[in-house]
Formats: sequence, C-alpha cells, structure tokens
Amino acid sequence: MRSPRNYTMQPVLDEITFNREYTQRVGAKLEKKARLLEESEERYRLLYENSMDAIFLTISDGSILAANPAACEMFGRTEEEIVQGERNNIIDASDPRLVPALVERKRTGKFAGELTFLRTDGTKFPGEISTSLFTDHQGQIRTSMIIRDISERKQAEVQRELLIKELEQKNADLERFNYTVSHDLKTPLITIKWFAGLLEEDVRQSDPVQMKKDAHRITDAVDTMEALLIDLLELSRVGRIVKPLEQIGFDTIVHEATNILEGPLTERGLNVEIAPVFPDVYVDRNRIREVLVNLIENAVKFLGTQPDPVIRIGVDDTGETPVFFVQDNGIGINPHYLKRIFNPFERLDTAAPGTGIGLTIVRHIIELHGGMIWAESEGLGKGATFRFTLPDPRKKSDITT
Repeated sequence: MRSPRNYTMQPVLDEITFNREYTQRVGAKLEKKARLLEESEERYRLLYENSMDAIFLTISDGSILAANPAACEMFGRTEEEIVQGERNNIIDASDPRLVPALVERKRTGKFAGELTFLRTDGTKFPGEISTSLFTDHQGQIRTSMIIRDISERKQAEVQRELLIKELEQKNADLERFNYTVSHDLKTPLITIKWFAGLLEEDVRQSDPVQMKKDAHRITDAVDTMEALLIDLLELSRVGRIVKPLEQIGFDTIVHEATNILEGPLTERGLNVEIAPVFPDVYVDRNRIREVLVNLIENAVKFLGTQPDPVIRIGVDDTGETPVFFVQDNGIGINPHYLKRIFNPFERLDTAAPGTGIGLTIVRHIIELHGGMIWAESEGLGKGATFRFTLPDPRKKSDITT
C-alpha cells in the first residue's frame, strides 16, 4: 500500500503573504499618488481661482471652455457669458498685432506679447497675453490663455515719458535762463561801474550838470536790475499753486483783469471787446487773472501806431476743450519767433519796455494748471493772438500742486 504524500501549505501561505504585502505596498503607493494628485489639483485650483490674471481654457475652434473669477471681473461678464461667447469677443480685432500673434501661435503652438482687449461695455485696455497648447488626459488639444491688465503700467510709462520730456525741457530752459540772467544782470552792473567812474571824474572837475546826468544813468541801471530781480522772484514763485482751486466763471476773471488795467487802456484809447459768454473753469483765480493781465499788457505794449487799436478776449468752444484767446491788431510777430517768445528774457524788440519774463510766467501758470498756451500771427503788421486751455471743472483733471 502506497504511503500518502507529504503535502505542506507553507508555499501557498508564503505566496498569499507576498501577494497581500505587495497589494498593500501598491495600494499605499496608489493612495499616496492619489493624495499627491489631489493636493496638486487643489494647489492649481487655488491658483486658478485666486489669480489676479485672467485665465481661459479654450479649444481649437476658439471656443472658451472655462474662465476664472479674475477673467470675469476683468471683462465684466459671468463665466457662463464668457463660455457662451467667442474668444474674439474679448480681443480687439482692429489691433494690428493680432494677425502676427495668431501666425506665431499657429507656427510654434504658443504666443506671448501685448494686445488690446475689449470689456463688455466696449472700453479697451492693454494687456499682456500668453498662450500655450497642451493635450489633456483624454488626448484632446487644448489652449491655456493668460491675460494680465497692464493699464496702470502703461499709464505709468506715459507719465514717465512726459516727466522725462518735461525734465529735458526744464533743463534746457535752465541752461538758457542761466546764460540770459548772467548776461542781463551783468549789463546794468557794467553801466553802474562805468558811470560811477565818470561821476568821480565829474566831482573832481566840479561839473554838476554832468554829475546829474551820470547819477541819472546809474539810477536807471539800478532800476533795470531791480526790475530783473523782481521778475526773477516772480518766476520762482510761479512754480506752485498757492491758492485752493475753485470753479469760477471765466468772465469774472476777465472783468477783474480789465478793471485792473482800466487806466492804461483808457489812456491808450483802446477798445476792448469781450465775448458775452464764457464757460466755467477750475483754477487758481489769482494766477489766471495774472495771466490775463500779462497778456493784455503785452497787447497794449505792441499795438504800435495802430490808429484803431482793438483787443478781443473770447473763447472758441467748438472743440472738445474750450480754447480761450486774447487777440490784438498790433504790430504782429514774425512766425519764426512764435515759440521763442515764451522763453525767459526773450525780447524781440529790445527797445520795448519790460524784462522779457512776462510771457514765461504766463506759460508756467497755464502749464501748472494742466493747460497749454501758444501764439499765432500771420506776420509783422498782422496782429497776434494768444490762445490757451484750462481745466474743465466737470473733469477736475489733475493739477500739479
């Protein structure tokens, strides 16, 4: 009789144990992988939902599959409205950079650059855009599109460029100013020194008539230097607004200025024509009155021998911004010098009274208010017109203080 085989369960138990441990190890790895994947998805979800940049997920035909909260806020639409719309609804099709951007994306699968975008209300804004193609877990080609609103940066760049140009202009003005001041202040000093020497000689010769003449020339030179110093002080003072800005009818300032000059205007027999209606302005009242006084005095000074002198004060409000003007029918200005007349100490007629700082002060006051001033003349004998703009009280534009 054959004896029974000696069977043992140990190999089976070992295999079961191995399989169990292997399953546990694989399960632990899968569980860890799932946890890491879940954590990764959570991180990306938080980035997606809290990003300050607009994030879109699109497909090849341009349809938008998803948009994050920043995109909804940036474009003024709900995610449903964005998804139901088209990508072209958010990009300004008239931007000349769009076609090259599409070509670049088609060629390389991605694009990064600047484009112009459209909000729901039709307003445009500059933005940085980056797009990239990828394949999702289902094998579908998708495009991620990230847009950053750079309006503030662009405004800052514009302001920087304006400040650079302004600084360059101020440096040029300062250089010209220093040269002119040194020349114009030196001239009366030379005169004083010269006639002081002659006065000493007159004293030795006991010549009272010549002494009086020399003393008179010295006094004239001192008066000239005093006028220059006063104007220099005024030019330095005009670099800032000293009164609170107020909304006021421009006609009020016009009448205040003409009342101040009533004496010389009457003496010259001038006819001053004032427009019946003016808009309100938002200004330092005293400074703008100073502008008008300077411009009117300048017109009186250069009327020449005009038998029927007229000064017209009015406004052209046919454009977006009102343009005020002071016009005369005097000796006119050579068009070649129309820009130079606003430079410090620039005197086209050296025989005319004054130091040549008046129009410089006028320009600084107008520019300080955020406005512009320029002169127009068809030439000598054709009169001159000074035009300038001022802040509209409805806009309350920024003014340097």
